[in-house]
Amino acid sequence: MLRIYKEMEDYHGYFDKNDGSHGNGGEVSIEKSHLQIVTQRFLAAGKELNFKIRDPCAYGPLTDGFAAMDSTSKGGKRWSSYSSHLKNIIHSRQSLRVERFATVTKIPVKVDLPVGKNLQDKYGALVGPFIADSGTSFLLERDVNLRTLVEWQLYGTGPIQSSRVEASNTFSSSYAKRGGYTDFQDIHTYFLAWSVDSRFKETMSLAFNLNENVLQNYIGKAKGFDSFFQLVTINYPFGSGEMRLKDRNPFSQPLLDPKYLQHPRDVEVLVEAIKFSVNLVENTTSFREINAKLIPDYLPGCEAHIYRSDSYWECLARHLTLTAYKYCGTAPIGKDRSDPRAVVDSKFRVFGTKGLRIIDASVLETTLTPGYHVTMEAIAELASTFILNQWKI
Repeated sequence: MLRIYKEMEDYHGYFDKNDGSHGNGGEVSIEKSHLQIVTQRFLAAGKELNFKIRDPCAYGPLTDGFAAMDSTSKGGKRWSSYSSHLKNIIHSRQSLRVERFATVTKIPVKVDLPVGKNLQDKYGALVGPFIADSGTSFLLERDVNLRTLVEWQLYGTGPIQSSRVEASNTFSSSYAKRGGYTDFQDIHTYFLAWSVDSRFKETMSLAFNLNENVLQNYIGKAKGFDSFFQLVTINYPFGSGEMRLKDRNPFSQPLLDPKYLQHPRDVEVLVEAIKFSVNLVENTTSFREINAKLIPDYLPGCEAHIYRSDSYWECLARHLTLTAYKYCGTAPIGKDRSDPRAVVDSKFRVFGTKGLRIIDASVLETTLTPGYHVTMEAIAELASTFILNQWKI
């Protein structure tokens, strides 16, 4: 898989592209993301606490540390799978047919497999807003202007180039260390350099279905100020959910039950991660110098708990549970049909069928630390070799 990753990649990010971990000249463009002042302070605070700034691709999943976030972009603009693989061939290749928003309305049942029984997701809690000095974070009304628009259009740089997720960290929880898992980084935090602006409420409602009361009366108190958030996630949740059909109507939406925070270990780890994220901001010189602090208000619905106690942080986690959009595991790979959870074999062929493969994140048995975008492209690249070899093309 590392070979495929490197063949796909055209790396121009923050880390050493000649250390053997990255590729050059591939279809997937990787660039540096713009870093706001608060993001630079986040990285400096990590160093204060004796964490390394390291390449998350080369070492990240197996080492504690902080990192600036590279992005899949080209010339400062989003570089999607369509841009890298489809755009130049979609209208010229006769053997390729792409159907968007297609729904299968009738198909005979060929085999009964445990599809949907192992729904996995990387999820956590939104911690913030943290208020900071003016000019240190991204504020839409101030930072999108003629100068920054021209900079982005001409050079692909500046605050508009950023996805707002500008850095991250990983480390092992006390739970992992007690179990002797020194290479088990079960906590992963995304740093969001994004102030509460005029579009924040609409965006968060659409993306995460956040409660109106929380958006208006808690997060909304930071509107107009420079602020930032940390999305604190559990890398490898012990609990798992389920996806199933609602009924026989093919147009009905499936029933998704992620079963977030139903395992006590996941609650313990997430509370520890939240406490770390708050301590990182309020008890390091790097953040104190820009007067960064969590807003001093109770989260609506958590007033019955002692402020900042473990039970309060658990309440916050349950009210502000957010997905990192890394769903997987509903059609996992297995050796053969003797595996009670497996749906496909190691070449992505669905057991008990002919000519049917599943090539998406559902084949992953458990969540991954890195983003799924490039991982899925790498899996698709591997699957294409299986198909070509089968047909001897």
